[in-house]
Amino acid sequence: MLERQRGHVINLSSIAGKMAYPGGAFYCASKAAVEALTAALRAELVATPLRVTTVLSSPLFESLKSSLNSPFTKKVSRRTAHRR
Repeated sequence: MLERQRGHVINLSSIAGKMAYPGGAFYCASKAAVEALTAALRAELVATPLRVTTVLSSPLFESLKSSLNSPFTKKVSRRTAHRR
């Protein structure tokens, strides 16, 4: 990519990398590492035409109907782009 002076690195992560939850220590840590890798790579390539992006997945609230009133779900809802 550097040789061609074009390209886009896309890393897949999760909202769990930004906000940990009980029982998800290793998963959250691995997603936080993806976030850190993306940020560092973006900083290293800022002077080039290459782009670096992270795509974050999040749980579907349909599958969380039973816990919609939990403190964790409320935090997630406040931090998502569309607050759905």
